[in-house]
Amino acid sequence: LHLSIRRQRQMCIRDRSCIPPTFNKGRIVIAITIIPIPPNHCIIALHSKMLLGLLSKSDIIVAPVVVIPDILSKKASLIEKFWVDNKNGRLPKVATVTQANEENKNIFDFYLDNTAPKTEIMISGDRHKASSNVNYISPRSNLTLKSTDNKSGVEAMYYQVNGGRVTRYGESIILPTISGIDTIIYNAEDRVGNMSKDEYLFVHMDSDPPLTNIVFGAPQFYKSQVLYVSSATKISFDAIDDDSNVKETFYAVDESRNNIFEQEFSVNGEGIHSVSYFSIDNVNNEERVKIERFEVDNSPPIINFSFSVQSGSEVDDDNGRFDLYPNYSVMFLSATDRDVGTENIYYSVDNGSVMELDRRLSIDLADLNRSDQKRLVTIQIIAEDKPVSYT
Repeated sequence: LHLSIRRQRQMCIRDRSCIPPTFNKGRIVIAITIIPIPPNHCIIALHSKMLLGLLSKSDIIVAPVVVIPDILSKKASLIEKFWVDNKNGRLPKVATVTQANEENKNIFDFYLDNTAPKTEIMISGDRHKASSNVNYISPRSNLTLKSTDNKSGVEAMYYQVNGGRVTRYGESIILPTISGIDTIIYNAEDRVGNMSKDEYLFVHMDSDPPLTNIVFGAPQFYKSQVLYVSSATKISFDAIDDDSNVKETFYAVDESRNNIFEQEFSVNGEGIHSVSYFSIDNVNNEERVKIERFEVDNSPPIINFSFSVQSGSEVDDDNGRFDLYPNYSVMFLSATDRDVGTENIYYSVDNGSVMELDRRLSIDLADLNRSDQKRLVTIQIIAEDKPVSYT
């Protein structure tokens, strides 16, 4: 039998039906056994009080009273009431003896439970404890309560979220799914009404996935909403997460498997390619996959040249056979690129300094040789397209 400490003095004094009548010494009694039984309403009142958890310094418990007649001495003994403190106690139970002067006593043990249950909260599933001791969770996280009581046992557990209504705990704690800090207050009650102190847990709900952007280095060029790069262009990612922070970024080139991004990379192979990518945060919120398409242009422009007059003859040199042009000839230059077009054309004469071709896109050969002597002229031509591939 588990009892909590409660005050019963007023009820028992006020309701004398809990105490049977007392027999005076020397009174002649009939040789019968009188066993008064407490009224039903008294028993019910005592029982209902046990579950309310009301505390007091002492109790009065009125037991069923047995009157034992003493035929020889014509005396009657009576046990009316006794006191119980807040420690373990024993309740004497008087047995009926009809033909003897001595009574037999049985011992009834009970325990007074003043100890409240011990309760702990557990987080399973997605969880990240940051260096600031903040517990980050996701809407998929599961928060549960566990309470133990080694006396009367746990009656119920309760919790409250963000100052809302107090909820009797069932299978898990229900939290709002909006990102932000949540405050959880929880406690427990045992079967005799001992309530534990309020305990607190602060968690940061993270329901938003990271945001990832792809970053292309140089060279690159946009034309007609198409991004052109070369095999020298480095690719990286910039991912951010405002709550639990980014855990990992994944990417795949074309139809390959996903790779964890660790350092910048480049894509080889002429033509159109794609990179798919996404990130996850520290509580496993996963970003939707993004796809970036671009074209790798490793082909340089094609250089074209012509002269204002036709070559009249050829001349042999130690380096080979070359066309012979008169001094007044003009050399015209151009370059074409299949995808993005030509950006610049440069030239140098006889391994001299590199100069940008002017708007006329021509070289006056008279400026190169003003004498009548024949000489070999070496002209180097460089053309760049928009993503800076060159020939």
